Amino acid sequence: MKNFGLMSQDEKDDVIVAFMKSQETDRYCLQLNHDRYMRMLKDLDEVEGAWKNQITELFTQTAIRMEQIDGIMAASAVQMPIQERIDAAMLRMKEREKERVGTKAGG
Repeated sequence: MKNFGLMSQDEKDDVIVAFMKSQETDRYCLQLNHDRYMRMLKDLDEVEGAWKNQITELFTQTAIRMEQIDGIMAASAVQMPIQERIDAAMLRMKEREKERVGTKAGG
């Protein structure tokens, strides 16, 4: 693939940092669901039926997806810039979000 060199280093950093933040967010939400399903299954320990089967399936699917995201994050970690550039990318992302929210609120 030809690289036209159109992206600045800051833009590249922003992309990978945003990607990793999304992965972390997904992983966090999955962990919340996993923990919730585990508690629900404990409450359903003596129960049989469709509801317990559905929660069991969700628990299993969530655990599998968590493993997938862990693998994606591990493989992507080598692409992350140094901490200083991560911090700068996060600041740019926050500024863009403020501008986006301000634009929506203002008109």
